Amino acid sequence: MKRSWVLASVAFAALLGVGVWLDGNGDRAARQASAQFGDALTRGAAPPEGAAGYVRGVHAYFGAVTAARVIDARNHHVAEGGPRGHDYVVADVLLASARGPAVLELSFDKPSAKYDTQHVTDVHELTPDEVPDDALDAAEDGALAQAFAARGGWPVTAWTLLSYTGEGDS
Repeated sequence: MKRSWVLASVAFAALLGVGVWLDGNGDRAARQASAQFGDALTRGAAPPEGAAGYVRGVHAYFGAVTAARVIDARNHHVAEGGPRGHDYVVADVLLASARGPAVLELSFDKPSAKYDTQHVTDVHELTPDEVPDDALDAAEDGALAQAFAARGGWPVTAWTLLSYTGEGDS
């Protein structure tokens, strides 16, 4: 009896460890691809897979981007689409652009068994209220809110970014 309890505890701990490892892999992959996205915006480096049109759209909408910093990456769960819903990874990138600071959220493919996807499937702007708590300091938060209001107070969507490049027409 005692031996089966020990085996069950070990199995549970192993499963928990695998879950934590998978979650960490998704965050790391999203951070890496988001940093690559930032390099594409600021230095003209190659963008991650699926992001080339978004890079062109960001430049068309926000103007020159002088800095980009990954401020958050996390697993995102959507309860729609069935009883279980679906999960994917998102990462947030703070930009310093000609039109002021902005935070873009990048979405990535549904994770594979290795949970290492770096294929960008969506890019859109977050409103200042949607930026994760403690991701920005008070000065950055204030500058973001002011720039967002100066741009009209509406977040730019993926469709808008792609429409600047002709890729949003369908």
